[in-house]
Amino acid sequence: MSENTPIRPSFPQTGHDHGVCVETALARAEELCRERGARLTETRRHVLELIWRSHEPVGAYALLESLRHTKRRAAAPTVYRALDFLMAQGLIHRIESLNAYVGCDHPGDTAHGPFLLCTSCGQAFELMDGDLDAAVEEGASKVGFAVSDRTVELSGICPRCRLAGLSDDEAEGGEAGDEAAPADSPEPFTAPSPAETPSRLLVEVDGVTVDFAGNKVLGGVSLAVREGEIVTLIGPNGAGKTTLVQVILGLLRPSRGSVFRAPGLRLGYMPQRLELDRALPLPVSHFLALGGPASRDAMWRVLDEVGAPHLLDRPMAGLSGGELRRVLLARALLRNPDLLVLDEPVQGVDVVGQADLYRLISQVRNRHGCGVLMVSHDLHVVMSATDRVVCLNNHVCCSGHPEAVSRHPEYLALFGPQVAGDMAVYTHHHDHSHDMHGDVLPPGSENSAGNEPGKAAPHDHG
Repeated sequence: MSENTPIRPSFPQTGHDHGVCVETALARAEELCRERGARLTETRRHVLELIWRSHEPVGAYALLESLRHTKRRAAAPTVYRALDFLMAQGLIHRIESLNAYVGCDHPGDTAHGPFLLCTSCGQAFELMDGDLDAAVEEGASKVGFAVSDRTVELSGICPRCRLAGLSDDEAEGGEAGDEAAPADSPEPFTAPSPAETPSRLLVEVDGVTVDFAGNKVLGGVSLAVREGEIVTLIGPNGAGKTTLVQVILGLLRPSRGSVFRAPGLRLGYMPQRLELDRALPLPVSHFLALGGPASRDAMWRVLDEVGAPHLLDRPMAGLSGGELRRVLLARALLRNPDLLVLDEPVQGVDVVGQADLYRLISQVRNRHGCGVLMVSHDLHVVMSATDRVVCLNNHVCCSGHPEAVSRHPEYLALFGPQVAGDMAVYTHHHDHSHDMHGDVLPPGSENSAGNEPGKAAPHDHG
């Protein structure tokens, strides 16, 4: 195979021998490092092999767990040093949206093209297209923009999963569309999405009523959450959302009705607010340990998963709103929960930071396969990050898919047409990145325009 030949020229098809790709990638890596005088140590080679053996992007936490099967004393810094080396040599790339890594199909090239991410089977493919790169450069140049880094990640369905979906439609006698699969097409295969796969019931409340001093806070509420599902409770203040969460967590006994929790259910809880004495010298590591004994490695892993490993020794009192929410989510993940219960998870975070946190919660669900029950008081950003919405106002007003709920008469009556319209389904399209405070990050470390950081040249924005 020529050194200019990609290891995988396209998305893998059924019958594809992935072992050949792994062997080729390792051989090309060894040859490249010999030519450059770079040391491909046993650990670095092992990490590269683990990344290539995975059929989808793999995170640092999963790599560490796999590495420990043969190297028990392996620690997080070992993995990150190996990842830094492999990226510097152009042997792997990082998928920013997933905080995960894939093997480079063009070893030695630190630059990369757009990544195509299949939302069905999870595979990623690097699209190397010189014409596309040239078009991006030309378009940027026309507006006087100097490109310092390209990160383009496109989500969709790969050819194999599209074929599988087409075959399913035909098997059910439905319309398959104008495009038919060729007779000699490979045998279709796809990994079913969580919504299509029968999943374990984690928790269910049936006809739950809660009375406080004669006042009915909840009346006949029924709700269920399954494995791999994100369910969001919405409603105005005083609707009983937090009370229902307390019932689900077992902190409050209902006046009437029943509560089912799956045997051995592990719960992870993120509170609505956390009041800390700012004079208290409590580092993040000590705060995480308050929930139960945990190793420093375990703390680092969960912080890394939420994009905040650098906060491990920072004082809790010095955290921003976005940083605090990530630390609270990391603490909930320490229990390796079957069900995450998140009470107002984006409270105190601006709308841009909210979109990032909701995307992170979706990634956590996808990575762990856990169920998620979120609580919110409106439908704004949360609408694009949930599978099912339950609208609560002391009773269940309506429930279903977010878009259906946003048009439901009871939802409109509860919030009012004007407010409901303002809170319609919101999808945040990113063409940039944010830090944990919600601030927009510059495209590169240097400010090529010569303006102050974060400021554009004067223009009439009106």
